Amino acid sequence: MKIQFDSNLDYQDRAISSIVDIFEGQEVCQSNFSVVTHGAKGQRTISDLNDLGSGNRLELLDDEILSNVQNIQLKNGLAQSKKLSSMDFSVEMETGTGKTYIAFQIAYRLFQSKWNKDASERRPKILFLADRNVLKDQSMNTFNPLEKDCVEINGKIIKKRGGKVPTAGNIFFAIYQSIAENKNRVIETSEEENEDDVTAYYKQYPSNFFDLIIIDECHRGSANDESSWREILNHFSSATHLGLTATPKRDDNGDTYKYFGDPIYEYSLKDGINDGFLTPYKVKRIQTNIDEYKFDPNDIITGELEKQIVALEQFEREVV
Repeated sequence: MKIQFDSNLDYQDRAISSIVDIFEGQEVCQSNFSVVTHGAKGQRTISDLNDLGSGNRLELLDDEILSNVQNIQLKNGLAQSKKLSSMDFSVEMETGTGKTYIAFQIAYRLFQSKWNKDASERRPKILFLADRNVLKDQSMNTFNPLEKDCVEINGKIIKKRGGKVPTAGNIFFAIYQSIAENKNRVIETSEEENEDDVTAYYKQYPSNFFDLIIIDECHRGSANDESSWREILNHFSSATHLGLTATPKRDDNGDTYKYFGDPIYEYSLKDGINDGFLTPYKVKRIQTNIDEYKFDPNDIITGELEKQIVALEQFEREVV
């Protein structure tokens, strides 16, 4: 059975526009332009059209981008950011409301405008970073209309390539275990994901290789200062980082807001229920005995039973 969902729902359009409009005021790619090159000691110089080709460098100043961000947050009824500390933004949407679809639409619109962070006429290079193969594969399916531009970064494939990472493509998909160093592993992985594991291959990419990095479920690892996610994001610090999550967190193990700042767009569980896209629920508390054993005189027990209730950890140890 197939279920056809309406595309471009209003709340999804608002989420997409919230990211794209960050760059409101940026000139559309054209042939009469200036090119930014890097001079001595990292200083930027501006030259006229030359043999470097055509470009669409980011013209907006930080104050202009901050103003755009604040206007977007005001429109979305969110707290306004007081400063622009980095080009890291987040979209918070409840599970089942289409975060991956929105990521695809953002990528598609940036493709159409040929937006990128340097001075060349090209489509942006995007890294979609997940922490599970199943999430990566689902995302690649969603990006299917851009299939020719999609590349999977897979440890097994890299090894077959003699340890060289793929560079021909525009949208790259990876689980962080496939490109990170092992020393900062923060979650347990499946056997399949361990087989896919390689060591720090992200360092083969120049630090300015990607224009946009989309971090799926960004509350899990990227919010942790010591995680392998963070090492990858730090390496590609010149890229814009877009975090997607349904459950942002702020605790000792990680702070989503500390890294990504105040969200640029938010679509809560309550919003989804009120709009009819998510199912209402009621919380019912129950008590079970699944993890404990209550003594029954008819049971045959080997071992001493001091209490009439045996906890789960006692099975096969104190009581057989």
